[in-house]
Amino acid sequence: ARGSDAKRMRGAAERALAPILAARAAALANAPENELRLKEDGVIWWRSSPVAELRKGPAMMRPDVVVRGLDSISPNLRGRVADRLTGFAAARIETPLAELIALKRAVDATDEGALSGNARGIAFRLVENFGAMSRTQFGDELKQLAQEDRAKLRNLGIRFGEYTLHMPSLLKPAAARLMAMLWALWSGKLLSELDVPKPGLVSFASGPDVPHAYLYALGYRPSGDRAVRIDMLERLAQQIRTARNGPDAKEGFIATSQMMSLVGCSGEEFESIL
Repeated sequence: ARGSDAKRMRGAAERALAPILAARAAALANAPENELRLKEDGVIWWRSSPVAELRKGPAMMRPDVVVRGLDSISPNLRGRVADRLTGFAAARIETPLAELIALKRAVDATDEGALSGNARGIAFRLVENFGAMSRTQFGDELKQLAQEDRAKLRNLGIRFGEYTLHMPSLLKPAAARLMAMLWALWSGKLLSELDVPKPGLVSFASGPDVPHAYLYALGYRPSGDRAVRIDMLERLAQQIRTARNGPDAKEGFIATSQMMSLVGCSGEEFESIL
């Protein structure tokens, strides 16, 4: 419609659509879990439509939920929809990242039995770095960590690897892909511009332009020309240590197919990891 008819037609359409939009908003506000999906790009879908998206929030594990298309419904319904989708997003984050969230609570705790200053500092840095950091980044902090504090951190899910401090629960595919999304949101990056490995890959080619912080958030450690999943790199280090301590290892060790299978590559790629 054009001219004077346009305004009249728009008003009639809005009156006709108002109850339909209200009914849809009410259904969305009461949507069961099986009708909602959080995709890897941070968009929340309801049935077959995108209805909201995650954006950088006040904390890395607390993204904001921005709901689409609420201008034409009442403030009450608008609030109900926002609450439902915010609750859905929080549940999708809290379940796979439960140990990282518990570590954050331990950092913030002030009650009796709370972490000591040194342990709190290590835990804080791990939380701020999405649950994984190179051991070299801690300097003498780890040497000065009392056994009691080390045990507390282990009970909170931290693994003290030879090369990396990490949380094994975050290496599971669902958690790792969620961490990648949260890192991208927090860092102002588009996940579509970053390499996200297929679930189950123990290593993948990684160029010099890929941020190391992103790889750690994914659960991989930059190693030569590849990024290697942290737990596999630690297992490789253990096998090498065992081989070097053997009776025939006077000047080194022999690389085996089992070592190569741990990191999913051989030849020059394997050499670059070593």
